[in-house]
Amino acid sequence: MRNACAALTLILLGSIPSSASTQSPAKSINGVVQTRDRRQIANANVFILETLEGAITDRDGKFSIPVSDSAVTLVARSLGFIPVTLKLAIPFPDSVIITLEKAAPALDPITIVASAYTANEERTATLTPLEVVTIPGTAADINRALQTLPGVQQVDEGTGLFVRGGDAYETKVFLNDASLVNPVDIQSPNGTFMGTVDPFLLDRIVFSSGGFGARYGNALSAAVSLTTQRKPDRREISASAGLAGVSLSLAEPIRRHAGVRVAGNLFDLRPLIAVNGSGSHDYDPAPSGHDLSGSLATTSPRTGEFSVFAIQQASKLGVSVAEPTYTGNFRFTSRSNLAVASWRRETSQLQSTIALSAGNTDKNELYGAFDLETRLRQTHVFAQQEWIASDRMTVRGGAELEALNAQFEGTIPSTGIDVAPGSRTRVIGSSKTGTRSGVFLESDARISRTMRLITGARSDWSS
Repeated sequence: MRNACAALTLILLGSIPSSASTQSPAKSINGVVQTRDRRQIANANVFILETLEGAITDRDGKFSIPVSDSAVTLVARSLGFIPVTLKLAIPFPDSVIITLEKAAPALDPITIVASAYTANEERTATLTPLEVVTIPGTAADINRALQTLPGVQQVDEGTGLFVRGGDAYETKVFLNDASLVNPVDIQSPNGTFMGTVDPFLLDRIVFSSGGFGARYGNALSAAVSLTTQRKPDRREISASAGLAGVSLSLAEPIRRHAGVRVAGNLFDLRPLIAVNGSGSHDYDPAPSGHDLSGSLATTSPRTGEFSVFAIQQASKLGVSVAEPTYTGNFRFTSRSNLAVASWRRETSQLQSTIALSAGNTDKNELYGAFDLETRLRQTHVFAQQEWIASDRMTVRGGAELEALNAQFEGTIPSTGIDVAPGSRTRVIGSSKTGTRSGVFLESDARISRTMRLITGARSDWSS
């Protein structure tokens, strides 16, 4: 019986398979990732393409990945290096050495648009209304947009156009070839603020920082030419509302050759300041005002293009100003009116232009003992004849007449260091009327693709 049990035990033991003899040993791919100069690359991603099994290299660049297939595709990647792909088959090497090459920096193409304007060899820049309102930081203001162009310096917090060191008054603004009454709205302690018109009333804005001929005359630093929209081709109605104000515009064609436009804007910054604050300034009252405009335009193949544009603007604000002897509100109110009638006729070689404008502006500035009323009245007539002699030569000639009446009255402190209310003041006042006339003749020759020669003569007389 003892021998039988022993035999049975041996049989049972022999029927149990040995795992060491039948199970295949675990397989893995071991290796190191390094550069061409044999420097180990840490944190490289190494994986098997078929199964996505992988590992991250340690500080010595080493990795180990378990595998079960007889052939694998090994991929190694690291930031700043060119990826490497290896085909491996059994028997796997004891250590796989993967060498990565540094990759050249790959940058996407960059398109730089300088304030979204179009410049050319004529030293001019052209802005569209949409570009004015989409340039960051301009708050849909034409002058703010022009300040982003080359050649214009930002010398204070205002919107004055200071070009190559010249004063803001040396930048002349024209609307449909007629000179604006006075583009400077406010000369506050914080800067010179110049007003124009709503950009959506315009077709284009052309800014010339130099290189213009005798057409403009005087010792100007720059010239801004504003062109209002032409007759509408279809009916258009638009309205907008926001924290700063509301606006409404209408455009209506009249038959085929005429059309009218009406627009109104009402702005009041009190809701906007209530939500976002006023920054470093305290306003009392907050900036508010309105502008109303209307235009009539007609076109005819025989008589040319005729347009009438009129606009009324009003604004007021109060801002806290701190002086050594007095801290108080600088208050400003302004009201202006402008009407421009222009006629233009073009043929293949001739272009005739006549523009007539009349406008006025009334301003009041109050700060402590300083109280000044200013009134300006202006009438301006401009005529120009342009002859296109050839593709390379243009001759222009013209004349202009301007009449300006300027009045101011009020009280100013007797000494500049004492501006507080109740200080000693003196009464000032003046009323003067002056006229200015000018004639010019110039030729514009394009000598080559990169060279342009403008020669001319001009004579001005002013009272």
